Formats: sequence, C-alpha cells, structure tokens
Amino acid sequence: MSVEDNLRVLNAGDAAVNRKDWAAFENIIDESVVLHAPGLPAPIRGRPAALEFIRGFMNALPDFHIREVHTVAQGDWIAREFVNTGTHTGPLVGADGRTIPPTNKRVEFTEMDLFKIEGGKVKEMRLYFDQLGFLAQLGIAPG
Repeated sequence: MSVEDNLRVLNAGDAAVNRKDWAAFENIIDESVVLHAPGLPAPIRGRPAALEFIRGFMNALPDFHIREVHTVAQGDWIAREFVNTGTHTGPLVGADGRTIPPTNKRVEFTEMDLFKIEGGKVKEMRLYFDQLGFLAQLGIAPG
C-alpha cells in the first residue's frame, strides 16, 4: 500500500476514536497487532487484548478526544503527534494493575505514537506520552 493509503487507515482510526465508533476502530486493527505503551511490563499482543487496553483508557475518560498536530510517514510507518483531552470520570487501571478512582479532573496531554500499517491494518502501535504529567493533572503525582 502507498503512504497515502496508510495515512487514510490511520485517519479513519483517529476519526473512529473521536466518534467512539469501536466497530470502525476494530476494523483497522490487525488480528496480530502488537501494542507497546509506557509502564507496561511487556507488549500487548493480539487485537482483543489491545482493544481492551485502549477501551479501558477511553472508558476512564469518556469524553476523550484526539487532535493530530504533526504526522510524518515513510513506507509502512507513520509517526504522529497528538494533543489529547478528556475528563477522568471513570476508573482507570494503571499499567501496574492498580485502579485509580475517578478524579473528575480535565486533562490535556501530548502523545507521540509510531504505527506500522500493512495490508490496510495497524500491525504495531508504539504509544509514548508524558505519564508523570498526566498523573500530575489527575492530582496523583507531583506536578
């Protein structure tokens, strides 16, 4: 697929997240996707586990919204910077397994992710965001 095709896949995923259209989002995730994220002891493997992880975060911030800032693409790889916003109104399970109860605090944080797209599906996701800044906005870590 071309870089333009891969960008269309990722753009469709971003739009699906903002609409909370999980069927459309699931459609772009490969069955054998590998997801890396801060604090995880090991990568998450497989579509069901990756979707569970992402939905858990979205359920904790039900008004979560992503906005693309910059995108760089080459071949099968896309790097994208986002600004994320949301209100923490649901329980949030941390990478260590502990649950953070709702704080009802609004957050805004940047994220820089790397995606590998093959055959019209996301095969790999490497998610990078400022965990400490995020937790500080929730009032859980010093700011």
